[in-house]
Amino acid sequence: MTFFSFDIKARRYMYLHMIYAVLIISVPLFPVYLFRLNFSLVEVGFLFSLAGLAEVVFTYGAGRLLDRIPCNYGLAFIDFFGGIASIIYGFSQNYYHIITGQLLDKIGWVFNPSYTVYENEAYKADYETIYQYHVMTPEIVQLAAFPVLGYILTYVASSVAAYRSFFILLGAADFLVIIYILKGLPRVEPNVSLKRKSQLPVPRELYLIMTAEVVLVFGEAVGSQFILIYYILQKLQGTFFTVTVVEAVVSFAIILTTLTTLKRKPELVRTAQYGIFFMMVYAVLMSWAPTVWVIFLAYFLGSIGNSLWFPRHRALTMQLIPEERRGEILGTMSSLKKLVSIAAPIFASLIAVKIYVLAPFVVQLLTLVVVFFIYRLIGRTI
Repeated sequence: MTFFSFDIKARRYMYLHMIYAVLIISVPLFPVYLFRLNFSLVEVGFLFSLAGLAEVVFTYGAGRLLDRIPCNYGLAFIDFFGGIASIIYGFSQNYYHIITGQLLDKIGWVFNPSYTVYENEAYKADYETIYQYHVMTPEIVQLAAFPVLGYILTYVASSVAAYRSFFILLGAADFLVIIYILKGLPRVEPNVSLKRKSQLPVPRELYLIMTAEVVLVFGEAVGSQFILIYYILQKLQGTFFTVTVVEAVVSFAIILTTLTTLKRKPELVRTAQYGIFFMMVYAVLMSWAPTVWVIFLAYFLGSIGNSLWFPRHRALTMQLIPEERRGEILGTMSSLKKLVSIAAPIFASLIAVKIYVLAPFVVQLLTLVVVFFIYRLIGRTI
């Protein structure tokens, strides 16, 4: 299959993510902005943990709405609240304004399962192959866009005022994206429930898959991007441009890996294990990382690993979940991941300050070791 042979629904959904590939510059920019506003590492960690707690609360409050609305509306809500949050960041004058923006952003994140359900509908012809394109195509855009934007925001418009204006522009762009979602993206109705249920019975064969994903997500939340950014800015005396080059390295690795494996049909579990191994090497390097060049290498290898692991993990998950319960179980998995990630940012910032600045990546390495052995069990049982 090639990109232009995909269903119009799949292609337009990928176009949406290609747009996001530019707007997502806000993710690495936000911690940089906070550090420029003289937030401490612990304050940033506390902010992200508080926002994570709020997201869990909002998730359970939005269950009924998620059951009833088309996926397009869920996607639009994500951009609506994200856009308002970005505008608030642009006008923020104190910590409470930043918290308000984060809380609004997390309200939008409640609707994130809409992405997965839309993908399931749009990519059903050949989920694994199409999802690889889904992963790769935004990275092509990001590979070009991030270094350019990083250069501008470092060497041309690097003041706090410039960052404020940029966040306002990003917020305005989110509202334009909403128009595309509602008018240009084929509509997907809620044919399966997205409602979270705390007592949801999970099929036996999914326990290991869910456990592996939850543990890995916790590790990623501890080895968070804001720790990397703090280390680059404060310890290595790097810049936001350096951060965007790291992101470009990630994009290049994802594109390279996807192109290499695109026409192959490797065994899902074994390939996922290879991916976890590469991520373990990444975590080892990041636990040391004396220079930015080691960081580049670490993220290159880690991104290869993630590119090998994630599409196979997602394809395996979709194979195991009964279609009529797909949204329900995916919603439960989403809630579990949010729950385990609440304390991760503040925990990461505290051990970085109190023990060793790269200690969070040691913790991430330990979680990856656990995930690797879980996948060995998966290989024996599935």
